[in-house]
This record gives sequence, C-alpha cells and structure tokens, in this order.
Amino acid sequence: NPGNPLEDYNNDAIMEEEQQQNLANKKGAPSNVAVKLDNASEAIQVLTSTRDFWSNTWEEAEPCAAIDQETLFDVESTVEMVLDYLDHVHPASLLNQIMAVNLSMAYFHLRVAAVNAELLRIRVVDKALKQLKDRTQHALNLMNRDVIHGTVPGAPADKNQQRVPKHASLEAIRACDDACDALAATEIAICRSMSLLHKFPGQYDLVHNMLRRTDQETIALPNPEGRRGILSAIARQQYQQQQQQQPNPSLREYVLRNANDSKPCQLFVRQKAATDPNNQEDGGGLMIALTQTHF
Repeated sequence: NPGNPLEDYNNDAIMEEEQQQNLANKKGAPSNVAVKLDNASEAIQVLTSTRDFWSNTWEEAEPCAAIDQETLFDVESTVEMVLDYLDHVHPASLLNQIMAVNLSMAYFHLRVAAVNAELLRIRVVDKALKQLKDRTQHALNLMNRDVIHGTVPGAPADKNQQRVPKHASLEAIRACDDACDALAATEIAICRSMSLLHKFPGQYDLVHNMLRRTDQETIALPNPEGRRGILSAIARQQYQQQQQQQPNPSLREYVLRNANDSKPCQLFVRQKAATDPNNQEDGGGLMIALTQTHF
C-alpha cells in the first residue's frame, strides 16, 4: 500500500523553504510549500477514500465457494490460443524469447549470489557484473527490435524481390554471443572469489589483486622482502605437511589397464595392510585379479 504523502515533509524543511521564497512574488500568491501541503492533503483524502471503499466492499460481499464462481476465462479456448500461437510462431521468434528469459534470469541469479556473499566489495566482481548488465541490456534491446521487425515486412534487397520479415539480425546474434561470454567470465569470477574468500576471509583487496591477474601471468617481485616472504610461506606449508603425518591406509587398490585397444584387459590389485605389525598372524593380504574383455 502507498505510504503517507506527508512523510517527506518536516517542520525544518518547511521553514527553510518558506524563508527561501522569492520576495518578488505577487501578494496573495500561494507559496510552494502551501501548494505541496494541499496536494499532499488531497492525496491522503483520495487514498483514504479508496481504502474505505475496498474495505466496505470486502465486508459487504457475500462469501461464495470457488466452484460456484464464474470463471474469468475459458480454459479450452485459452489452450487453443496458446497452441495456435506456438503453431504459427516463427522458430527464430521463439528462440528470441527463450534467450531473453535465460539471459535475464542468469544475470539475476549471479547478482543475488554476489550480493549474498558480499562479493561486490571485490572490484573485479563488481566490474564483471556491470559489464554483464550492459551486454545483457544491449542484447535484450536488439532482440526486442527483432521481435517488432519480425511482425512487419522488411525492406527488400532488390525492387523485384518480395518484402520478408526480418526475424533475426546479425547484430542481435553477436550481442547474445557477447552476453554469453560476459556471463561465463562473471560466473568464473564469482566462483573464484568465493573460493579465495573461504581461504582468506575478509581480505577483499588481496582477492582482487589475485583475480585481476590473468592465467599464466608472471608477477614481478623486485623487492627482496616479497620474494623472501613467498619462500618462507612455502617452507612453512611444507613443514606443516611433514609434521602432519597421515596414518597408513588399511586398504590399497590398484587398477592397471592395457593400452592396446585390440587386446583390452585390466589387472586389479587389492592390498590389505596389517592392523597390528607386531602380530604375525594378522599380516595383511594381497589379491590379484586379471580381467580380459573379448569383442
């Protein structure tokens, strides 16, 4: 429901606007503030009357079961109209509508995912979403133009040729392709941002600096302190991996396949480790099986 029209007005604003009134106005002419207040009061009266009308109508109406109510449309005729439309619609127009819905929904879902994960604070993601929005809007405008032009005859290439509708243009197809490329780039940026923020929570600038680098791009570190910092981080990671010794697996499985396609076969090996190395009776086991396939 619409709100109160007087909410945008307060005493300070009214007094300030009254003081700024032009002294050259004619005497007796209503001020701008008075006109605004009169319009707001009239809007409140109309709004109140409308609400009272529908409230009284709802209270005075007699309840009626849905099965006894008159239908607003004929189901069979509506289905026939839809089938007739699908039967006569041009495939390009149908694909045009489907493409428009897919692009709009894709941008909507990516935007919601970025907002919920607070990824708009990363400049790379924000820039990718803006580019996706612009390309999607451009593609929608061109597809809308093609839909309109598809209903009217187009200009013939030659005077002797018949005018034919233009259902799809190269500009719209190219714009859709650009929108799909932007969609893929935005999806990759969002996925990488989520993964990096999971490992570096709250470090949005670091994630931005990592994402703005292209694949296989060499990062120059002229500062010796930076190089020593990276080497120290690698050394700490390797030291932690060595300290965290994983227990030996209780079972190992190996599958060896023959590379010769004319004689396909595979060797399956299962090795069970001993649960107690000091116990000679439980020494584990080894099972080997050869499988050959005949064509």
